[in-house]
Amino acid sequence: IMLFATGVLLLKTAYDQIKVKKNIKQALLFYSLIMFVWNFYNSYTDNEFAINGMFVVGKAEMQEYTTKSGLKVLMPVNGAVEIWDSALPATPNRISELSLRGNNISDGFCIKEDIKIVVER
Repeated sequence: IMLFATGVLLLKTAYDQIKVKKNIKQALLFYSLIMFVWNFYNSYTDNEFAINGMFVVGKAEMQEYTTKSGLKVLMPVNGAVEIWDSALPATPNRISELSLRGNNISDGFCIKEDIKIVVER
């Protein structure tokens, strides 16, 4: 209910700033409110909301592969390009020369060799 109330208040604030005839502004506000309620209802009834009110992100089927440097990276199976909310590190592209820049994932990644990157699937 808090999400709905916040959306209504934001919509009203936005339309207060629009300078058009009053009846056009009311029609736009009504249409926007109807669309907001419709989308909220459809999302809620389709179980796309998590408990905290945020949209649930899809899950991809992943497989692990090891780069030349020994880094284990997750990659989607069957050539898919979406990695969604997968564990890290994950990439849709297989780059054998990928390695850690430092000692852990927070240091970032690099490609150690001077190569031409070819996307393999």
